[in-house]
Amino acid sequence: MSAAALQQAAGWRVADQRRHQADQQLAGMHPPSRLLGEADQHNDTVLYRRREQSLALLLCDQAGFYADLAPQVLADRERACRQQAVLVDDQQQLNRQLARLRGLLGLLAQRRVRQLNTDLRELDRQLDQVQGEIVHQQALLDAIQAADTNRQTWLAEQQDQLAVGAAAVVVLTRRLLALANPPGCPTPVGEVNLDHPMGRDPLTPPATNSQALPAPVANHGSGTSTAAAPLAAVGSAEAPGQG
Repeated sequence: MSAAALQQAAGWRVADQRRHQADQQLAGMHPPSRLLGEADQHNDTVLYRRREQSLALLLCDQAGFYADLAPQVLADRERACRQQAVLVDDQQQLNRQLARLRGLLGLLAQRRVRQLNTDLRELDRQLDQVQGEIVHQQALLDAIQAADTNRQTWLAEQQDQLAVGAAAVVVLTRRLLALANPPGCPTPVGEVNLDHPMGRDPLTPPATNSQALPAPVANHGSGTSTAAAPLAAVGSAEAPGQG
């Protein structure tokens, strides 16, 4: 397989993971029962359209999530602070040795003084580098915090539309779980993938959610059969009178 194909496949995998995380975030919003009841009156196509509108909000640049980078930056800063403490201790030891040699005469003493001065200059260079890293890491933490604050403010402004999408995700998940767990199912399925037309590939173990082409599924909201095709719903406008 070519490198380009591997890179493309990796890009698809990352996009799929981001969509799945956004679905989990929507489901975790716990939409009110009023919205859940309203969503249950619509067919899958309408609900997938609402889901896509909410996913577009969560996956846009304004909703970019960077807080998960903070632990690594904090770990790097802690490592740099420990390194700084070690360098300062080494610097103090060399300065004490240099102070003891200043009153001594002789070739050996002069050579040792020159070596200590060289070592001190190297320690100064390393300290400058480490302190620069600490400043850079603190700037990263400040930027992450500011971005997270802006994200929370922006998401609060979109709360109404996100709640509608959250209700759609909850109802769609219930329907796909019902399909994946018919009466007498020997292996219960506890998680589904809303980007799969059946929620999961029935030929794979329950823990695996593979991608497949969209296929019709039964609609449990309106009593009619509809195609639960999330790709067809992307970018579509919701029909008047359907919410």
